[in-house]
Amino acid sequence: MNNQSLLIVVICHNNERRLIARSAMIKLAFVIFDQEGNKTVNDKDIGTILRSLGLCPTETELTDLINQLENNPPNGIVSYERLLPVVRDILLSGKFGILPKEEIIRAFQVFDPKKTGFVDQEVLREHLLIKGKSESFTLEEVNEMLFCATDPSKNKIDYHEYAARLADITKT
Repeated sequence: MNNQSLLIVVICHNNERRLIARSAMIKLAFVIFDQEGNKTVNDKDIGTILRSLGLCPTETELTDLINQLENNPPNGIVSYERLLPVVRDILLSGKFGILPKEEIIRAFQVFDPKKTGFVDQEVLREHLLIKGKSESFTLEEVNEMLFCATDPSKNKIDYHEYAARLADITKT
């Protein structure tokens, strides 16, 4: 086997591993919301599932995706069978991609004028729930994000660590 063939095998193997890892991430996120254990979720959970995978769709993109995933006629339910290939393709393509780590850190620094590297979760909750923005968050979305981001021993978000986790999730 020449070097070029070996390189192609390594690339294919790495892509296959990446695909398997992403499929496992999708399944883990899906199972959390599969309340009935029947491989279906409520369409209202799709945004949270995507965000837990490090994806950032707009509300319009999310609505379009849900319309694509739902049964015909729509019944508010999305199956794992329909979700997996679509979300796997989204992860592989970089669509709904996450911001680079440095941009995430700069966004958090707005709430950290002393540049301590930490943001109080209540301060962030207050700002995320401000109404009147075109892409406002629900209380449930904010609480889920804060649950994932907050260091429970300090009740603060170490935004350097959190930004690194977010930036790395789509590279797995």
